[in-house]
Amino acid sequence: MADQTSFPVIICPVQCFDRTRENPFPLYVKWYWIDPDRLSVSKRQELREVLVAGNRSPHSPKGFDEVVVTVSSASLPSGRTLLRFREHFQEVPQNDRESFMSANSAASRGANIGGIDPDYTEDEQGRPISMYEMIQHVSGQEFPIIMGDPGSVLRLGPTPAVNTKKWNVKRANCIAQFLEVVERIQESDWRRSPHTATWTASRHGGDTTVQETAFPTDHQSQAVLAYFRQLHAKDKLFAKACETYLEHVGDQRKRVWVHHEKEQFVALVDSPPAPYDAGGATRRQVLQMYMYGAGLLHSSADYGDDKRLSQLIEERGHAYALTVLNSCLMDFLRCAAKVYPVIRQDYEHWVSTQGLTPPTRQSIKDLFRNISTPPCNGGEPST
Repeated sequence: MADQTSFPVIICPVQCFDRTRENPFPLYVKWYWIDPDRLSVSKRQELREVLVAGNRSPHSPKGFDEVVVTVSSASLPSGRTLLRFREHFQEVPQNDRESFMSANSAASRGANIGGIDPDYTEDEQGRPISMYEMIQHVSGQEFPIIMGDPGSVLRLGPTPAVNTKKWNVKRANCIAQFLEVVERIQESDWRRSPHTATWTASRHGGDTTVQETAFPTDHQSQAVLAYFRQLHAKDKLFAKACETYLEHVGDQRKRVWVHHEKEQFVALVDSPPAPYDAGGATRRQVLQMYMYGAGLLHSSADYGDDKRLSQLIEERGHAYALTVLNSCLMDFLRCAAKVYPVIRQDYEHWVSTQGLTPPTRQSIKDLFRNISTPPCNGGEPST
């Protein structure tokens, strides 16, 4: 085949969980390789396209002292796509990657290490296994609860409400508002827009040079800021919704899980936006710089937010400041999105099945729903 010598051997690391071990944690890496010679012409071309897509970048470092950094909320295309070739994976002998790469075809043709999604794990028989299944095996529990994993809580199913005499319209409205705010953010143009920044920097520190950015527009960002403000600022909607839920959920395991997530969010809000340097500002203060300092939600900045924003932009540049802002918003959304399905599952059960008082507040979507008048006598609708 014409391109055999130019096509490198592909080596893939796969995380493995071995049930036969006394302690399967920590996971170990099992090395596999794909021999392009054993692929059909069409499969080889498909593999080439996957590798090119995963490594395509218009920016390259200039010399050994420069690095190119790209930050993005999107998944890398070279991850799980390589698993489409799982049936062609062959085990590296003795799991010795270094010896394999220096021998035979790998040495003469070169070898590329193909990335696999870090969340993907296989068991000792090469079958996919989830974190939930791993914890089941280690703990011996049928329904283990995993911190940070809403799926482990959802498997418990709906739980009847307790303290029902304290339930009222205000509490129903609180949870309903939280659920809708999260939905509005998830469905927004801001969420669907790219969040990517690429810059070059010296390995020895110093100035950075922005190469390319792709962020939501001013209108897309402003459309969601009020929702984020409700979640974390004076409204404390995230914390209040969790506290309301905790007072009425009857399963202790769910209480522990949701309480943990609430505390994680509260701590996150008032901590620096790692790994970025925002001049010592916390995530709350970064949002205040834009909401108040830039006049996006209020016309005045009484606490110096405008000066702090100007200083951040002057020292780090517009692109860096936007990267920090969108990182903070994404951090808030990730926390809310984890709690959302757990609260929703029980809340809908309480209202629909248990018959607890439903919310009375009009939904945001219904308030702005368009109304069309049916045509009269088969004619065009009147305007």
